[in-house]
Amino acid sequence: MRAFTFIMFLCLLCSLSGYAAREKGEIMLFPKSERAVAKSEKKYLEFYRNLNKGVLMYEVKFEEKKQWIERPASEMGKLGERSRKAGNGKIEVLKKVRVKTRGKKVVLVGFKKPLATGEIIKVTVKKIGVYERTERGDGDTWAVYQYEE
Repeated sequence: MRAFTFIMFLCLLCSLSGYAAREKGEIMLFPKSERAVAKSEKKYLEFYRNLNKGVLMYEVKFEEKKQWIERPASEMGKLGERSRKAGNGKIEVLKKVRVKTRGKKVVLVGFKKPLATGEIIKVTVKKIGVYERTERGDGDTWAVYQYEE
């Protein structure tokens, strides 16, 4: 029983140290004059994972598309709704659908709230530099944004 408890403790300890501790990278800040004139912008960001220096996220863009969606003919339609027969007691209705597309990876600095994987947030940010990974020599760089309330 002691051995099992000890192994479980080690598993917990390893999971708490996490991937963030192994990630090696450095933030290269822009000069102060450049950071002072940078404008704030609102962005949708999707959580990916925590890093030592911040949070790694995806930029997310939403676009609305019109799409034919099938529904039973027994359901009442809305006034002004475009539809066509699909057969077998079904109707296709033209609806606006919001489609999410992932963009590039970015690092968000100064954001303290805990997030779940895949959670999307809308934040006001200012670009302050570039994050360079030193773990591998593949030259990966990500934009660094400062969170503003």
